[in-house]
Amino acid sequence: MTTGINGVIYDLDGTVIETKELHEQGWIHASKKYQAKITDEMLVNQKGMGGLEAAVMMLGKERASLAPEFLRAKQIYVRNNIGEIKIYDGFLEISRSLQKLGAKVWICTSALEDFINLVYSRLPELSHFREKTVYKEMYMKPKPDPESLLLTVEKMDLGKGQCCYIGDAYADYGAAANAGMNFFYFCPEDSTPDSRIPSNVPMIRRHSDFLLTATVNH
Repeated sequence: MTTGINGVIYDLDGTVIETKELHEQGWIHASKKYQAKITDEMLVNQKGMGGLEAAVMMLGKERASLAPEFLRAKQIYVRNNIGEIKIYDGFLEISRSLQKLGAKVWICTSALEDFINLVYSRLPELSHFREKTVYKEMYMKPKPDPESLLLTVEKMDLGKGQCCYIGDAYADYGAAANAGMNFFYFCPEDSTPDSRIPSNVPMIRRHSDFLLTATVNH
């Protein structure tokens, strides 16, 4: 059990909102235009990465100059199909419970601001997080660098030892580890766990499980 938590930071894609398939289909759609051979391993590895970094990984270094337009093709697909997204069951309830216990709840994501705006417009139930979201344009180094998380903690006016990060990707785990923060691995029941994430990291299959494994100060 993890104790002493005053702040809970969530990743967005694949943790708060169900976008795994949407992003994967976006990359596959872009790959057809740019003749990129995308493997299942690449689709797993791109989770939690910055978009440009993921594009370079998929294209290969020899075609890295095409990464911005390759990424743009993927982003257009995602935006055109954003109506398909929904909030994971239990997130709204657990976030309200955490706030009632006195915990600060924020979101730290690799997504760009315009995507964030589209999400919060499409899902108004999340709009109160708009001013409690750290997004890609606010920091320089992508996850697993800890910069984004450390910035989030600073904005929360808490110490990193008082906060934990909940995410669905290996890059999320790496960012938390590099920041010296507790990490909880969100892996929905219909997903296969990423074997790169150590087995001793607490796993959450449903958002409601969080308060069964963590103790929030109040």
